[in-house]
Amino acid sequence: MFKFNTALSLEDLPSPPPGKTGWPWTQQSQPLPERIPDGSQWPRISIVTPSYNQGQFIEETIRSVLLQGYPNLKYIIIDGGSTDQSVEIIKKYGKYLTYWVSEPDKGQSHALNKGIGMTTGDIFTFLNSDDLLAPNVLARVARYFGKNIDTLVLCGGFREIDRDGRTLREKIKIPAITWDDLVLVKTYQPQPGTFWRTQVFSEIGQFREDLHYYFDQEFFIRLLMKYRLETLQGIFAYPRIYQETKSQSNSPDIVKERHNTILEFLPKVKGKLFSKLLTYRFVKLTYVGNHIISMPTNKLKKIFESMNNPILWSSPTFIKKLFLNQTN
Repeated sequence: MFKFNTALSLEDLPSPPPGKTGWPWTQQSQPLPERIPDGSQWPRISIVTPSYNQGQFIEETIRSVLLQGYPNLKYIIIDGGSTDQSVEIIKKYGKYLTYWVSEPDKGQSHALNKGIGMTTGDIFTFLNSDDLLAPNVLARVARYFGKNIDTLVLCGGFREIDRDGRTLREKIKIPAITWDDLVLVKTYQPQPGTFWRTQVFSEIGQFREDLHYYFDQEFFIRLLMKYRLETLQGIFAYPRIYQETKSQSNSPDIVKERHNTILEFLPKVKGKLFSKLLTYRFVKLTYVGNHIISMPTNKLKKIFESMNNPILWSSPTFIKKLFLNQTN
């Protein structure tokens, strides 16, 4: 009989598929004792994995969590009603999961909030179903939070991998950024490998369900408006980068969400007038440029034809209709 809240090893889990080796197939983290040396429990870490049709990756993701060898783990998978082999794989590991479900949802942020509603304990992160945790990272996170009681947000480095797990690049140390760095588009906050105390949800809220692409960065803006980001050197996670994720990063929908989010928070940045102006110009140009690229040929033709009539370009109504695809 499987016992929850116990450190798992390779012997506990199903055998990996033929030909799969290395972390987390044939390698594991060093299992921790059930209690800290002083006799107290390890802090409970809750992890939520939202998933939809990621059957080619999700088993590796699951194993990277379960083989942390961490004795006080709550692992929840919220699947959005996958039609590939995802559910079969999740069932394969079902007895090791705290909870899982496969049903239609309203998107990734909605799935995460469903999982958050079931979390308990001290520390939280979410892990996408194509990303991996690095070996031994939960032990390191737990020890750091335990020794630094004032820390509420912690982030480590990452190693980007491709579809087949080959290293693309890595960043051992993440700079300690601020919320206005995110708003001014100076950088972004890597989601894989960022952990925070669960108490922050009651103070800043959960993920915005009206956002489907930029919800994590919007959450990090709110998070860092209130709390300081602490960073540790070392690899915490392996985010996976492949063609589908690359193409999505510049899709019209994500550009629109970034545009709207940045403009929502930009007035809250104090001072830095020149930086704010540059950011405004950047997000506007990116938004308009991306919108033009995604337009059908007949719309592009109308734009170029209208260039011969400067009077039209002085009309805000014409410009709005043109870029919102409202012209006949």
